[in-house]
Amino acid sequence: MRRGGRGDVRAFGRKEGGILLAGEYHGRVAIFAPDERTLPRQITAIAVHTLPSADRAALSGGIAVYSREELYARLEDFGS
Repeated sequence: MRRGGRGDVRAFGRKEGGILLAGEYHGRVAIFAPDERTLPRQITAIAVHTLPSADRAALSGGIAVYSREELYARLEDFGS
């Protein structure tokens, strides 16, 4: 099931003693729990192939996200 939309992200803020990871899942930008890289917590509507090569490379290794605000900022950057 595809989940997306900025409103769904509010459940994913900073975790106690942990982080979230932005990465790629089936060609889309997705948010993963730090201990679970196979199934994302959220899949966005942002297509990875539309991003600049530097962003694609960063997503392939996973981008650590430390706060809800940082997550929103990253997703806005990717979506614009």
